[in-house]
Amino acid sequence: MITLTEKNTPILKQSAKAIAEWWTEKMQLPFNWNNGDDSPTGAMTFMLGNMVSQQAQQTITPQKIEKFKEYLSNSIMLLLANREYGSVRYIGVDYDPCPILANACAEADIDPRCLPVKSSIWLEENGNVIAAYQYGGERKLIFDAKGQDQ
Repeated sequence: MITLTEKNTPILKQSAKAIAEWWTEKMQLPFNWNNGDDSPTGAMTFMLGNMVSQQAQQTITPQKIEKFKEYLSNSIMLLLANREYGSVRYIGVDYDPCPILANACAEADIDPRCLPVKSSIWLEENGNVIAAYQYGGERKLIFDAKGQDQ
């Protein structure tokens, strides 16, 4: 459980920013729709999913990206302030985005189909941020709270 304090709020703001940056980077990558299905049907699904994702990516503008990042990072901090850690502990997309990502997309007028499927972020209690991109993606530390001034 995370409780915002005067000491940890600056770190958690950086964590929220790292989360928003990661999602905006990944939503713009080509071929981000990989569900890990190696069958012939899976190959067709991969192709069709990426066609839809690429069409959605073509509508993204720098203004929409900034609005998405701002809304997502502010939403994370608001949920933490309201002691709703469970709402931000895991932020991900299976085939559809979790509510906080869906809301950020709606607020920024971004088609959520540009988000990478089978991708996840975990916000740890200490402020570390771990991410995994696509099906079977390796979990990587993308923000190390220990390395920040507290």
